Amino acid sequence: GGPPRAGTFLNQEVTARALRQFYQEHDVSKVADAARLAQEYNKSTALLIRVLKTKYGAAPPTSTRRPIVDSDIRKHDEVANDGVERARNASAISLGEASVAQLKAALRQRLASGGGGAKLVSGSEHELDGDSQSAGDLDATEDDDGGSLFSDVFATSAQFRANSPAKVVVLGGGPAGLSAALYAARAGLKPVVVAPRLGGQLEAKGVDVENYPGVDGSTGPFLVARMRRQAVRAGATLVADAAISVDLARSPFEIALNESGTRMHTLSMIIATGANSRWLGVPGEMQFRGQGVSSCATCDGFLYRGQHALVIGGGDTAMEEALVLARTCSHVTLVHRGTKLRASKTLAERVLAHTAISVLFSTVVEKFEGDDTGDDQRSDGGGGGGGG
Repeated sequence: GGPPRAGTFLNQEVTARALRQFYQEHDVSKVADAARLAQEYNKSTALLIRVLKTKYGAAPPTSTRRPIVDSDIRKHDEVANDGVERARNASAISLGEASVAQLKAALRQRLASGGGGAKLVSGSEHELDGDSQSAGDLDATEDDDGGSLFSDVFATSAQFRANSPAKVVVLGGGPAGLSAALYAARAGLKPVVVAPRLGGQLEAKGVDVENYPGVDGSTGPFLVARMRRQAVRAGATLVADAAISVDLARSPFEIALNESGTRMHTLSMIIATGANSRWLGVPGEMQFRGQGVSSCATCDGFLYRGQHALVIGGGDTAMEEALVLARTCSHVTLVHRGTKLRASKTLAERVLAHTAISVLFSTVVEKFEGDDTGDDQRSDGGGGGGGG
C-alpha cells in the first residue's frame, strides 16, 4: 500500500478518466483518444508520463492498478464490438463533419473488410492516402511526441532465439547502437539490438533536439522512436531487455539477459551502451537518490512541481535540465564550480536570460541533508532536490 516510491510507477496506471481530464485542460483535440491511449500505455505508465511531461510540461495523476477480472474482459469485448458495429453502420461519413475518432474507425473498418464498409466522402468519393496506409501508420503520425511509434517494434524472445546464433548483436539502443544496427541490417547481417524500452540520454532529453543535422525541433523520445522503426524496417530485431553478463571466452559469444533470463549467442558484438551520469560523490548523495536527488529532470522533475530545484553543473546537460525544470518548478538554481558556463553559447544565453533560473558561480555542493521520507532534502541548506 501507500504511494509509489519516487521515480517509479510500480503497479500504477493512468486511467482513461484521468487522461481525458488532462487533455481537456491541455489539448482538447486529444480528448477523443484518451481511452485508447490509456489502454495502449496501461503497462507503460512511466513512458506515458514521460511523453506527456515532455510535450505539455505536466502529467495526469496515477492510481493503483486494480487486478483484471472476468467482468472487465466482458466489458472490454462489448465496447470493442459496439465500436466495430458503429463503424460498420456508418456507410458515408462527411470529412468536413467527422471527428478524428470517426475517421480512424472508418479507416480501420475499411482495412479490416478489405476495402469495403464505411466510405470517406468529401464532394466526390476518394480515399485517405490510399488503402496502403495502415491504421498503425495513421497512429504513428498523429503526434509530434512519438506517440505509437513506441509500440510494436520489439520482438519476443522466441523470435530472436529462432535465429541463434545471431551474426551481430548490438548492446545499446541509442543513436549509436541504432545506427550500427541500421548499417548492419542493410548489409544483410540481421542484427539483434538488446536495449531496455526506456532509458538513454537522448530518450530522456526533455528539451528539443536542436544540434542534430536534419532535425529541427524534434523531441528526444520521438527521434529515438523513428530510429527504432527505421532499423526494424531495414531488418534489425529489437529485444526489450538488458544484458547482465557476456562470455567472450568462446565463440559464439554468450549474452545473459536480465528480465527474460534468456541466454542468447552471437558471432560478433557491438557495444554501444552510452555514458553514465556523473555523480558528485558527496555525503548523502546515494542515500537520497530517488528521494529528492536525481540525474534526470525529465524523468523525475514533475515530482517537484512548484518547488525550488537545484541543478549542479555548467555544461550542456545541466543547461537542458535547468530549462526543463523551469517549466514547472517555482525556481531553479544552477550551481557551477567555475566562473563561467562551459555550455554552448545558445544554451548558456537561454539559461542566463530565464527569469525562473538563477546561477551560483564558484560554488560546490559539499553534502545533501534531509529526512528519510524524501520530503525535505537540502544541499548545504539550499533548495529542494532537482536534476543533477
